[in-house]
Amino acid sequence: MARRAVAMVVGFTRIPGLLKASFAPLVSLKRRGVLDRILYVTWARSDLDDWIADAAALPQVEVVRIREPAVSGQPYQKKHFYQTHNIAAALALIDDDDTLVVKLRPDQIIDEAFLADKVLGFDSLCAPSRLAEQIGETMPASPFKMKIWTPWADSNQFFFMEDGIIGGLRRDVAKLMAPEGDELVRRYGDTNSAWIVHVARFIAPFLRDYPIFRKYLANFTYYPQHDDCRIAMLRAVSGDPFFWALVIVNAWILAANFHVDAGLQGQISFYPTEDKAKNGHSGAERPLLPFESRPPYDYVERWRQGQKPGSVSENVSRLYGRLVDDSWQHAIFTQPMADFPIDHIRGILRCNTLYKRGAFAEIEEPYYRTIRRIRDSFFAKAVSAA
Repeated sequence: MARRAVAMVVGFTRIPGLLKASFAPLVSLKRRGVLDRILYVTWARSDLDDWIADAAALPQVEVVRIREPAVSGQPYQKKHFYQTHNIAAALALIDDDDTLVVKLRPDQIIDEAFLADKVLGFDSLCAPSRLAEQIGETMPASPFKMKIWTPWADSNQFFFMEDGIIGGLRRDVAKLMAPEGDELVRRYGDTNSAWIVHVARFIAPFLRDYPIFRKYLANFTYYPQHDDCRIAMLRAVSGDPFFWALVIVNAWILAANFHVDAGLQGQISFYPTEDKAKNGHSGAERPLLPFESRPPYDYVERWRQGQKPGSVSENVSRLYGRLVDDSWQHAIFTQPMADFPIDHIRGILRCNTLYKRGAFAEIEEPYYRTIRRIRDSFFAKAVSAA
């Protein structure tokens, strides 16, 4: 029996014409029988009525309006909490845990044929990994029954991944929206490291079996999203053994638990309304489509060329290690690396399982002292310049 598939769109957009364009490929796939349902869950606010009208006019779309919750915190935190609430409400409308759920945003347009391939090929593309067996290592079991599809991830910003588009079993997607992720956003990061909202969703299910990343979270405020600081930090840790241990373990988690693929240039487009809290802009509405897609989907071919599968360090040396897909992380564990012998890679994976016994004790704290020093120096200079 074919697996049921539901497209689950959450949120809203204030860009004229975008909502209709975003739903068009989904409606076509439902007519073709590729999708069983299209859910659109958004707020029951009267000021959004006109912006939701295009979806409400489509008989193939189930529009569900819910009350906006009261949340507190910094703007980036509140946005995260709103999303969690919205997605949880959408998941509650799907009663079968083994249903394929493709979570989408209304400000993204995805190519119909590309999405059809992901839905129809899900059981193959996202089949449980056999990498541990292939390399002869005993690794923690995946927290997911099947891999989760996400379009992109970073190689040196650990667990920074696309959360606007996610494809997976309902039971697995729900784990990314659990209360633990919200708690991580409350506890860690700040306005200079607001990308904690991306990291928290993906890292929470892995902290039990990969405690090497607990101090990464505890030190997350020391990873600001400033290019000059990032450049200085990458230079400072380029020879640090613990940094490379984090790189390899993160690559393992990506390879063994996720299907990472953004397709070709133009198969996913992104048109967010300007977000003053996130981007420092005015929040003004944009004109009717078409206009240029926003990063990272406007330069897919460029970052694909910069991945350099077959080398660990060339990819990681990029400013944000951005971006990677399956070709890079799988190569690390399935083909010879010119800069990382397989015995070294296996040794890092084994040490991860011995983390609580102090396997990284001698090299962990010096790494975090370095990134704290770089971050403090960067902001001290910024204050002096002001």
